Amino acid sequence: MTSISKTASTLVFAGSNFDFDATFSPVVSVGEVEASSVVIDSAEQVTATWNLGVPVLSADTTPVFYYENTDGVKHFAQNDQTV
Repeated sequence: MTSISKTASTLVFAGSNFDFDATFSPVVSVGEVEASSVVIDSAEQVTATWNLGVPVLSADTTPVFYYENTDGVKHFAQNDQTV
């Protein structure tokens, strides 16, 4: 993951290999609040949207980004950036 762009209701992640396995669904959360939807826009971009806006926290926090399949297997994306 190379960068995160933020608007009032979305986080856009830039990087590579976001489309690594179609049997896994992406999940993004901020402050333990999961995004309403997460869309793999391309191999280089993912957009997470919160219907009520990206959670506002008292301190910068690192979003949690992982992929999960129907068996509960999770693959976490490496991320050091905060929002």
